[in-house]
Amino acid sequence: MARPTILVVSYFAHHPWGPRGLRTRAILDALAREWDVTLVGGPQGDFARATHPAGRAADFARYKLHEAVGIDLHESWSKRLVRHWPNRPDLVLVIGYPFSPAVEAARTFGAKGVPIVVDMSDPWVLTAAHPAMGRAGLWRARRAEQRLWSVAAGAILTTHRQERALSSLFPHLRTLVRPNGYQPVGSGQAATTLRAQDGELRVGHFGNLYYPRVGLAPFLALLAESGLWESIIFEQFGNDWNRTLDAVPARVRVRAHAPAPWDRVLELSRELDVALVVGNVNPAQMPSKVVEYLTLPIPRLALVAPPGEDAITDYVADKPGWLAVRADDPDVARAVHAHLDRRWTTRDLAPPPGESWPEVGREIMDFLPRFLAPEPRTAALREEAVTQTADAV
Repeated sequence: MARPTILVVSYFAHHPWGPRGLRTRAILDALAREWDVTLVGGPQGDFARATHPAGRAADFARYKLHEAVGIDLHESWSKRLVRHWPNRPDLVLVIGYPFSPAVEAARTFGAKGVPIVVDMSDPWVLTAAHPAMGRAGLWRARRAEQRLWSVAAGAILTTHRQERALSSLFPHLRTLVRPNGYQPVGSGQAATTLRAQDGELRVGHFGNLYYPRVGLAPFLALLAESGLWESIIFEQFGNDWNRTLDAVPARVRVRAHAPAPWDRVLELSRELDVALVVGNVNPAQMPSKVVEYLTLPIPRLALVAPPGEDAITDYVADKPGWLAVRADDPDVARAVHAHLDRRWTTRDLAPPPGESWPEVGREIMDFLPRFLAPEPRTAALREEAVTQTADAV
């Protein structure tokens, strides 16, 4: 039998370190075993632009314009490539953000009867508490998202909170909740000797800081004011897009570093006491680094918004090495000190095998065949048999 054909649309497929690029490649690796796959990805040079300060500033200006009237920054690309796609695949999988490729896929392939599955890591407008869009842009986005989920056959979400919100509006959707994964590491990479607390606390954050995140400066101030450590160093590996670190108290020493590939992160983390993830204000979202941090050879800490129940706390409840703390908890310093005072072993911190990228790709691949239409020849034979039965009657 011929292998089914699938069109995978992922604008950020070529981003080497970005979560959507990693996710896309894990899914493509899994699909290649059983499907004929065609990938439609954005321009490869877009990653360099998106991570360069000058390009980021230009994109921010474009974003403010699109915020007023558009769906997202990549709407014109989506219309140009996706809307006019010449072939008819058996299935379309769209991996977002951005949202516009999914909108155009629904418009183009929905009219042709091609099943569409949308893998969306972020809520858009219908399930977002406070969409950051102008009136015209919000009106267009609501109409486009309503049409998208009405046409889509299935949805893949990264948190159960996103899934519950979306299913309440579109109960016909068949859904899968599958967060991102981690790149497996060798046992030699995972082995480590943990630093003992010696009066100095070294906190590492791997990733970008920007406005949807929980406030970081008040948390660091509480650690400094506690007197539990003689000095605190905050190591930031990534961009600080909205100058979050400018508000960090002077008692906390900040060291800024360029983003690093994950094999380098594994080495750098050995000089730290704890790895911090700064959660989102939106409780339905979970930064992908929460999963990747499972491979770090040090304890993990998540800073979450009040009341402290969100997608991060849901996920890390049964995961090793994690402590989730509320940003407004006055006893947060004691909780962190006790967490780091524990005798952690390499075994304690080992990542669960089921959360690796190969497992993520396999789980998503296993979800997709249910959306395929019956094999054409089988359907034709079934229709012929029904006709013959009717004639006999």
